[in-house]
Amino acid sequence: MDTAKTTQSAIELRRALAVMLPILHELSISETASVLGRSETWVVKERQGFIRESSSAIQDSSKGGRRNQLIPADQEDAFMESVWTSPGSIDTYQGRN
Repeated sequence: MDTAKTTQSAIELRRALAVMLPILHELSISETASVLGRSETWVVKERQGFIRESSSAIQDSSKGGRRNQLIPADQEDAFMESVWTSPGSIDTYQGRN
């Protein structure tokens, strides 16, 4: 709703209404298109664009890397090295040591 209040042009207002009218007033795509004076295709594209922009704003821009680390990478490496080289490790059972 705030988007409709802060629009600066008729185009921005139509885009906001293309998203809000079907949700708030349960209008169909064709009814929304008729109210806005646009085609059904335009309404669908604007709604999809809004969803795409909203979801990309929510997602963290940095992708990859260690998301759920509990310890720093160097400490994890040292721990894993101690696990792999300790007596009774997986390597020992597989005949690697």
